[in-house]
Amino acid sequence: MSKEIIKIDEITKTVSDLTKFEITCDDLKKEVKKTADITVDNLEDKVQIERVKRGRIDLRNIEIDIEKQGKSYRDVFTKVNKDIMAKQNELLAITNPELDRLKTIEEQAKAIAVRKEREMILPYRKEKLAEVDNTTDDEALLEMDDKQFGEYLMLKTEEKDEKERLAKEEADREEQKQKEIKEAEANAVKETEERMKAEAEEKEAQEQKEKEEKEAQEKAEAEEKIEEEKRLAKEVDYKKFLSDNEYDKIIKEDNEVKLYKLVATYKIK
Repeated sequence: MSKEIIKIDEITKTVSDLTKFEITCDDLKKEVKKTADITVDNLEDKVQIERVKRGRIDLRNIEIDIEKQGKSYRDVFTKVNKDIMAKQNELLAITNPELDRLKTIEEQAKAIAVRKEREMILPYRKEKLAEVDNTTDDEALLEMDDKQFGEYLMLKTEEKDEKERLAKEEADREEQKQKEIKEAEANAVKETEERMKAEAEEKEAQEQKEKEEKEAQEKAEAEEKIEEEKRLAKEVDYKKFLSDNEYDKIIKEDNEVKLYKLVATYKIK
């Protein structure tokens, strides 16, 4: 056992001896036993209740004495603790500045070592960032540890993926728009062609109708002319027929014209 542990054990034993309570556990058990046989069979019996009260007060007075003695011991050690803490701070105030200086040197050396390690992997970090279309400043990358760089790379990867997703959506929208424009143009051309074809067919039908009407009119006029010529020819022939024959009476029967001539008249007397 080291000398320091022996010394602490001795101090602990001395403190334990100095802080013994006047009353012992056995004494307290005897005091508790005095009230253990107190029972009440009638809560309205003032004598019995007074006995309970007396027992409670006696036990509480013993507790108060214990608490006072414990506090007196604690007060002593509270002051001792304060004195120990003050001495501790006085002693540490001598070593702390030098300790901080040495720790600063170690931290600076560690920072240099860490930076050199990060400089060695800097090309790798830049290469990984280049894969996600990112060109972060070298100094900013050197300030990151592996965990920070991993999180940063993940963030930039998500940003690239989101950018590509939005770009694809925009490209798809533009493609759909151009497709709809082409379909609209094709439909317009088709509608125009169909309209022009319908108009041409309608015009052709109208022209054909007019042609047929004209031909029918010309035919009717020709037939009418022929009929007129026939009628006139018949009229001329009919007039010639009448002039070539002397007649007194004309009788039309069916399609024939009959001329009658009075040959003679005999007057009956």
